Amino acid sequence: MGWFWFLGMLVPMIGLVQVGLQARADRYTYLPQIGLFIGATWGAAELFGKWRHGRTVAVVTALLLVTALGARTYDETSHWRNSETLWNHAIENTSENSVAQNSLGTVLLEKGEFEKAARHYEEALKVEPDSAVIHGDLGKALERAGRIDEAMFEFRRALQLNPRSADVFYDLGNVSMDKGQTEQAISYYDGAIQIKPDFAGVYNNLGNAYLGLGQLDEAISNYRKAVALRPDLPDPQYNLGNALSKKGNFVEAIACYEASLRIRPNSATVHNSLGVALAAAGRTSEALEHLRDSLRLDSNKPETHRNMARVLALLGRRDEAVTQLNEVLRLMPGDVETMQQLRELEGER
Repeated sequence: MGWFWFLGMLVPMIGLVQVGLQARADRYTYLPQIGLFIGATWGAAELFGKWRHGRTVAVVTALLLVTALGARTYDETSHWRNSETLWNHAIENTSENSVAQNSLGTVLLEKGEFEKAARHYEEALKVEPDSAVIHGDLGKALERAGRIDEAMFEFRRALQLNPRSADVFYDLGNVSMDKGQTEQAISYYDGAIQIKPDFAGVYNNLGNAYLGLGQLDEAISNYRKAVALRPDLPDPQYNLGNALSKKGNFVEAIACYEASLRIRPNSATVHNSLGVALAAAGRTSEALEHLRDSLRLDSNKPETHRNMARVLALLGRRDEAVTQLNEVLRLMPGDVETMQQLRELEGER
């Protein structure tokens, strides 16, 4: 009975249909092993039943076995505490394991340990030197570590290996922006869109690139496409709001900032920008409320204190405006523009 169960349950697990990269894994034996346990239990019961003190021996044996297996299980589960301990354990117990090296690199990348992540990606590439995915992952780690030229090299290598990767075109565009090569970045972003026309992140970054070139209408067009594709992302909404504010379209800009805040309500930056747009639209009381929220979330931004001072001055609350400008000077000692604003306000009092 036990053997029939084991063999029957093993059939769908033996790799006739490959699932994932692994040829074998512990989890493939979970259900089949039930049959082995049935066979072992029935066999042990029959064996111990023939002995005079078989029941006692069976109980003692079972307790020893459970204790030993429990100790071993406790030791094994310590390696499964989190992804980092698991992949470290895999690396320690295997050789030339590109999957473990690359996976550990990704865990470290997400933790912000970029240099360590890069070292593990490099180890993975020693095993799989022609992996476009690993070259791309290494490029991300190097970019975030500030090693821009090396990141560019890795992304270009990844593109050579997989010229149909929208993600790699996107990464090359980002690195080009880091290097100040805006026109080149636009070319890479366009390449990504040709492969993946619904790539919202690319449209958002294209908007940033065109905004940097002063092409406001192109920037707005691309931000709108990003928002249409992913209205749940806060950054395209915020960036579109900024571009619309530059065009003087404060009504629509306010709507974009409010949409961004619904997604990310604790953004001091968005509260500040919304406050400025509301003030420009003549809604000073609401502007003041959002500027206060911005300072509550981050009181060390000079520009927010400066904006608060402008709104308070518009409302005739000059003493409070002076207090805000003094905060700017505390954060930016000797700032000429702020000292001039202070003199003008104090002269009006």
